[in-house]
This record gives sequence, C-alpha cells and structure tokens, in this order.
Amino acid sequence: MSNMLCAFDDRRVRGCDRCPWIKVQVERANQIIKWIIDSMLITINTPS
Repeated sequence: MSNMLCAFDDRRVRGCDRCPWIKVQVERANQIIKWIIDSMLITINTPS
C-alpha cells in the first residue's frame, strides 16, 4: 500500500475521533485509491 501511495505522491492522513473532516478526507482518499485500482484492473483485463 505504501508503495502505491508513493507512486501517486499521496500520504495517509490520520486524525483523532473528534475530527470528522479528517475522516471524510480519508474516506475520499480510500475511494480514489479503489477507483484507481479498479481502472488499472479493467485496463489490464481489457483485450486490445
């Protein structure tokens, strides 16, 4: 995971329980990572 984050020049964000805006940022980052992985898998599995 850390290699992929470095490849996309991203970092993990950790926040306390009382910082909901940090949790939103983390969830958004998780969604973006999932979309990137999904698009990579679709690209790899799509015949040319």
